[in-house]
Amino acid sequence: MFIGWGLFFHPRVPSLLGAFAFAVCAADVVSIVNRSHWLEWVAVPLLLVFVAQLSYGAWRLAPSRWPSAG
Repeated sequence: MFIGWGLFFHPRVPSLLGAFAFAVCAADVVSIVNRSHWLEWVAVPLLLVFVAQLSYGAWRLAPSRWPSAG
């Protein structure tokens, strides 16, 4: 949840990524409170998708190490 909150204030990160982080956190909290074990099967893949989105976004924001061909 803290990562999602921090993403809202980063100027180069789309705010949709922060909203997705809050949705994943909400799905996990609801699965714990309601003891819905089937919802955990939804929350874990969503968390993995969030981590993939975050790592891809960080990769895109990082400066290139390789000189451009041309």
